[in-house]
Amino acid sequence: MTTQLRRVLSTAAKPLVLLAFAFVLSFGAGACGDEVCSGSSCQCEEGGNCEFSCPQGNCDFDCPDNATCDISCSGGNCNIDCGPNSSCSIDCSGGGCNTQCLTASVCEQTCEGDECLCAGCDDSLF
Repeated sequence: MTTQLRRVLSTAAKPLVLLAFAFVLSFGAGACGDEVCSGSSCQCEEGGNCEFSCPQGNCDFDCPDNATCDISCSGGNCNIDCGPNSSCSIDCSGGGCNTQCLTASVCEQTCEGDECLCAGCDDSLF
C-alpha cells in the first residue's frame, strides 16, 4: 500500500512541479528587471526587456537584437550598444555618453550639456 501511495503522490506532484518551473521561467527569461551597474558591463538578453542604471558612471551597456532597454547613466561616460531591431531609451544626465544605434533600432537619448554622441540616432528626438 505504501508503494501505491507514493506513486499516486508522485503522479499528482508532477504537474505541480512543471507548473512551478514554468512560472519561474516566465519571469526569469528575457527580463532582467532593474539592474545597477558600477564600472562594469551590463547586458540584456536577446529579446529581453531591461532597465539599467549606472550611478557611478563609466559603464558599458549591451542591448542586443530585438531587446528593449531603459538606461540611466547619471554618473556619465557610459557606452551603449543598441542592437538591430532594438529599442533603447537613454538618460545620460552625467554627460559624455557614446551610443551606437544599429540597423532598424530606435534610440532616444537625452544628455546633459550636449556632450554625448549617438551614431544612428534620430536627431529629431533630441
